[in-house]
Amino acid sequence: PDLIVTQALCEVCAVSETDVRAIAARMPTQPQVVTLSGSTWDGITEDMRRVGASLGCVDAAAELIESLEARLLHIHETLRAARAPRPRVAVIEWTDPVFAAGHWVPELVRRAGGIDVMAAPGEHSSVHAVEDVMSAKPEVLVIAPCGYDSARAADAARALLATDEWSWAREIVVWAMDSNSLLSRPGPRLVDGTETLASIMHPDLFGAAPAASAVRMS
Repeated sequence: PDLIVTQALCEVCAVSETDVRAIAARMPTQPQVVTLSGSTWDGITEDMRRVGASLGCVDAAAELIESLEARLLHIHETLRAARAPRPRVAVIEWTDPVFAAGHWVPELVRRAGGIDVMAAPGEHSSVHAVEDVMSAKPEVLVIAPCGYDSARAADAARALLATDEWSWAREIVVWAMDSNSLLSRPGPRLVDGTETLASIMHPDLFGAAPAASAVRMS
């Protein structure tokens, strides 16, 4: 390869940047290595620009980012015009142990019209006791295990809600969401994820969330 795109966000579920660079250094003709490391939306768009520049597609990258920003602006303007209330939201990206989704997810929740009660933008995902989630008093609970589609997420959510320690969650709004496509990966489809979150929180403004993207559990 002339170009290798890798990541420096997670060494648990993906190949580490260190390993990729070590392999690239052993190649007879060393390829360029571009590392994705953005943990916020601005960082992710900067990564898009760097990938575009490495591919000789600067204009295409700029056009893509402009179109994505326009979709995010539409959500913002719709929420502002409606003076929509912001529900308290918890996004769970793993269920055993319980991880609250970090990195860009809290920012997506805010852009979609909610308040993330478990994490702050740019922070790493963190482990919590179930009691921590309950004490945060979310009005909307999104079960989105890293790498799961909506069907697997629904299975995970169903298993949680069946337990005694999650019985309190049966009284609030719970959704299972396709994290693999919409939340886990730092790329253009995060805007699809933001639109899905907006539909989950504000269906009166954005319509029902697509069935392939999210499943209502309670």
